[in-house]
Formats: sequence, C-alpha cells, structure tokens
Amino acid sequence: MAYTRKQKEAILHHLRTERNKIAKRNEELKKKLADQTYQRVMRRLNGVSVTLWDVKLKDIFQVERSQKLVAKTLLKDVQDMKRKLQHDIKRNGTHK
Repeated sequence: MAYTRKQKEAILHHLRTERNKIAKRNEELKKKLADQTYQRVMRRLNGVSVTLWDVKLKDIFQVERSQKLVAKTLLKDVQDMKRKLQHDIKRNGTHK
C-alpha cells in the first residue's frame, strides 16, 4: 500500500507529536521522582543528630576495627579515638 506525500507528512507529524508528549511525560515523571528522592534524603538527614554531622566514615571504620559499634556511644568513641591519636602524635611526633 503506497502512501501519498500528504499522508506521509501526516503520519510523521502524528509520530513527532506522540514522541514529544511521551518525552514531556517522562521529564515530568523524572522531576517528580527526583523531588521525592530529595525529600526522602532530607527527611533522613534531618533525623541525624547534629553532633554526628562532622563524624567521618573513616573515623567510624577506625573505631569499628578496635571494638564493636554501639549507636549510643559512637560519637564518644570517635572523639576518644581522635583525642588518643592527637595525644600520640604530640608525644611521638607521628601517628601510627
């Protein structure tokens, strides 16, 4: 079945319109999902104690190597580890 030039143009126009609708819908969905993810992350961050904001993961891993982690004492353990490390540096001039 052969299409006329006008029919081909109409089909192309229809397909482009559909493509644009789908692209717009996908863009809206992407924005909605990004906003939802951002809100979830912010809700979780707001649940984290302000005192833990400055704690680095490397410090937590360092404490974990020497003892079992307990959420209630984690901040104190990290601070103690840093104090001990600073004390060792002052005493020896280098750290382990």
